[in-house]
Amino acid sequence: GQFLKTQGAAANPVWANAAGFTSQNLVEATGDVTTTSTTFTDLTTMTITYTPGDASNLNMFFFSGTFRNNTTNLDCDIILDDGANISASRRTSSNATAGERQNLATTYQETLAASSKTVKVQWLVEGGTGTCSQRVLHIVELPA
Repeated sequence: GQFLKTQGAAANPVWANAAGFTSQNLVEATGDVTTTSTTFTDLTTMTITYTPGDASNLNMFFFSGTFRNNTTNLDCDIILDDGANISASRRTSSNATAGERQNLATTYQETLAASSKTVKVQWLVEGGTGTCSQRVLHIVELPA
């Protein structure tokens, strides 16, 4: 497709071709997994290792999943390969009723050096047993 590209304050915009995305990576799973961990632990099958094409490209991370807990809240985070959680990506499920299913979704974007990266989703429960059924992690790299 095309878009109107600005040429500055004194010039008319021009039509330009949209470059699309540079790369994309996707993992998805449907089987139930459970945790009783009260510290962050890897969410089964939600890990992608890839190499960004250019340090100036924008990497967009998308995660969504269906969760439930038999007693209380649970949290999920997107984690970069340095082991630090991205607090801006944290989502918490608050169950009004034990066992109630809730969908959690989160996004995050960042430019990354063009070297191998591991991105994963981690989760914890504040008590009880958490279950995740359907889940997907998607990474799209957009050109600068």
